[in-house]
Amino acid sequence: MSGALDDRLIEWTDADATVLTRTRRLARALSVRVAELRADRGRSVATTPDILTLNAWVRREWERTDPDDVVLGDAAETALWETVISNDTRSGPDAVAILDLHGLALRAKEAWQTLTLWGEPDWTRWPSTVETQAFRAWTSSFKTILKERRLVTEGELIGRLAASCGDGTWTPPRSVISVGFGRLDTATERLLAGIRDKSSSVHVYDKSASKPVAPTLRCYATPAQEVIGTAKLVRDELEENPKRRIGVLCADFGTYRQLIDKHFALEIQPKSSVGGKAGPRVFDLAGAPALSEYPLVAHALDLLSLGSAPVVFAKAGRILRAPYPHDDREFDKRAAAEVAIREDNRLELSLSGPRSLISAVARSGAENFAERLRKLAGIKSKSREKRSPQGWCEIFDKRLRAMGWPGSDLSELEGVVFAKWRDVFLELARLELVSPEMSEEQALSRLRQLCQATVVQAPSPGLQIQAMGVLDSVGLEFDSVYALGFSSTAFPSHARPSPLLPVAWQRERRLPFASAEVELELADRLWEGMLRSADRLTVSYASTGEGSERRLPSPHVQGLAVDADRVAECLPWYLEDDDRTANLLEPRPDDTQVPALVLSGGTGLLKDQSACPFSALAARRLRADALEAPTPEPTPLTRGNLVHGVLERAWGKLSTSTALREADADTLAGLVSSAADEALSACVDLPANLRSPLREWLTELCLAWLEFEKQRIGEWRVIGTESDAALELDAGSEGRKLRLERLRIDRIDETPSGDRIIIDYKTGSTEKSYRSWIGQRPGEPQLLIYVLSQLERDREVCASAFANLVSREKLSLNGPPDVELVDAGKGGRRLRHSEWTSWSEELSRCESHLEALAAQYAEGVAPVDPLMSQGVCRFCRRHALCRDFEGIEIEEDEEETADR
Repeated sequence: MSGALDDRLIEWTDADATVLTRTRRLARALSVRVAELRADRGRSVATTPDILTLNAWVRREWERTDPDDVVLGDAAETALWETVISNDTRSGPDAVAILDLHGLALRAKEAWQTLTLWGEPDWTRWPSTVETQAFRAWTSSFKTILKERRLVTEGELIGRLAASCGDGTWTPPRSVISVGFGRLDTATERLLAGIRDKSSSVHVYDKSASKPVAPTLRCYATPAQEVIGTAKLVRDELEENPKRRIGVLCADFGTYRQLIDKHFALEIQPKSSVGGKAGPRVFDLAGAPALSEYPLVAHALDLLSLGSAPVVFAKAGRILRAPYPHDDREFDKRAAAEVAIREDNRLELSLSGPRSLISAVARSGAENFAERLRKLAGIKSKSREKRSPQGWCEIFDKRLRAMGWPGSDLSELEGVVFAKWRDVFLELARLELVSPEMSEEQALSRLRQLCQATVVQAPSPGLQIQAMGVLDSVGLEFDSVYALGFSSTAFPSHARPSPLLPVAWQRERRLPFASAEVELELADRLWEGMLRSADRLTVSYASTGEGSERRLPSPHVQGLAVDADRVAECLPWYLEDDDRTANLLEPRPDDTQVPALVLSGGTGLLKDQSACPFSALAARRLRADALEAPTPEPTPLTRGNLVHGVLERAWGKLSTSTALREADADTLAGLVSSAADEALSACVDLPANLRSPLREWLTELCLAWLEFEKQRIGEWRVIGTESDAALELDAGSEGRKLRLERLRIDRIDETPSGDRIIIDYKTGSTEKSYRSWIGQRPGEPQLLIYVLSQLERDREVCASAFANLVSREKLSLNGPPDVELVDAGKGGRRLRHSEWTSWSEELSRCESHLEALAAQYAEGVAPVDPLMSQGVCRFCRRHALCRDFEGIEIEEDEEETADR
């Protein structure tokens, strides 16, 4: 498809012409193609062709005119717009505080560039809005500042160069060729006209004479399947001819970029999915991530922000887990420090002090890292005053060096990222043109904005496979093109005129994005270019979007018949049954079970085995529990411990039902208030501002519970609170025993006849009943375990019950159906079950169920078999191992202390 262009490229470079392109991608592709053609034609030595983007060429030629004005970079221009907007007091002094100042400055910069390229409207002719009036005032101030400081913006350079061409201060090249341009703006047309007037030749390369191809249309169920199916087609084509040049063009590149990055790597570089070293990416992907998204730079920004405010846990965790510098030998110790912070439930830490990030790191044994943090804190304490941007660059560099950043042994990509980081520092220093002084907070904010606005492309070995947006492909030619996402909502794209410029003026001038008609005209030109850009064109779309909405094909392809070969579901190659997947899994007999070596634990061991045997294996034998992130106090665990503590102290004073019923309201209130004070004093880590509301909540809830217990039937005395216990269960036919240890029974009551009632407090949001501990796979087996531990010691138990303290208005004491603990007429409820026989028979049956679970655990029975009725998968933290329920949204539930 590129024969005509190949001949022209050699002709242009031999004639010493300047070739201008719209994008850097096209300039790079043409330069590479020239080198290939010269090598094919035996030219070992040749001059480098002058192929570059229009903006880069204009900037170079403008500097050759030896101008007096200084060109503002993107960051400096944005900062100047922020200054102009913030100085606009027409809307009142508080207006800027509620604006996204940086975002508005970016909008203003885009509108200003439009004016420099297309000309300024007659503001009095067009209907005005609040936005256009404000921008007109900002533009006036912006022009004044540029003139006073002798500054010029990037958008003005084309007009300035055209003026220099007209007055003879700049001499244009002999020949200029433009490739890949569609409709030219007014300033560029004026520049090219001026070059022609100087007897230079100006040519526009047009491939409209090429014969269009007949496209093929494919329909897939989802965007993911569309990308997977396309990746398979690309792989098959490369296997037939490895030299094919392939373009993957997306109507909505933002939606498809991550999918392409993932599935093309898996399909074309399968080693990347099975742990092999895949090497550099073999396809070129446009839309590179921002510099701030790369781990090396994200780590640097975290380090620089230390100490400006309390360090939140998320940032502290990132810093401690970061693999930088690569030669650090204290990574395991830093990870231990992060775990300690999690266990202490520290949401915020200071940088230095007794309970700080530095002290946590030092306690973990990472003394070298702690010393680096101390140096950082020392440097930071000496740099609090305002400085110039250049001064802040030096300070920031000194801080990072103190932390050993970036270290040695950087990868190829990290080397590219670090080089771009240095360029960003130069951009930050150039802000002195518009901001001579700034605070540390302002400097860090500017640095972060620069990193977010700077993109870094991962190095790739060539341009054989290129993935990009349709607009970026203008001028490029391939052997095959795959066009993705051609639905009616994506191609043509939606109109999005600038809100800062008169919309009617934008439509009259037919500016880009001004109207649906303009976008349709652009789509027509792009479609015609695609038809002539390759020998083979395959177009596809997804019939449903990410939100399951229905999609129709683009109007440009609606007349094509859908190729049915690829309409079926597309699976990633590693899920297919073919030669490539045959040896991925290690062969092992399905019935292989490895018995447990450790046969002891708490009630949570059998609870996990009942909920999901695989979960029990992961948690109890592999120790694969997920680390809990700190949460705001009071946590569910804290609330549960406080309620337990208050009731334990209260019953230590009351002891019997008679004492409870004889106590008046004032006596109980004083007793509970005193117990709440003692319980809170034991929680040393509670923030001071929470203690008063927690005391009130505790007092009201526990007092309400004691009043509720006055309605219990019969007499009893409390003979144990927070009592230790243990239980030994048969665990299989080989005489194995499973010992449940460190059991803690919340409360044991004794009736006048000597029978016992086991009570387990529940402060969660879900009310528990006896149904939670019956059945072959009980969801809450601890009550049954507590009862059996007492029976094992020849202590008779007549009932067990969950004491549900959900709220003051929702209290219950739920025991077995045949035991009435609270009169139904006074707030109690009798819970009946059709299969319930009697207390003794159910105990015997449930004991056999527990022994069966113990035997399964001991023998290594661990299938992925979650107890769906209990919502096990919704609360599980081990989805990365079983991979069955990765998409389930995790919700938090209030659970009190549990025996582990």
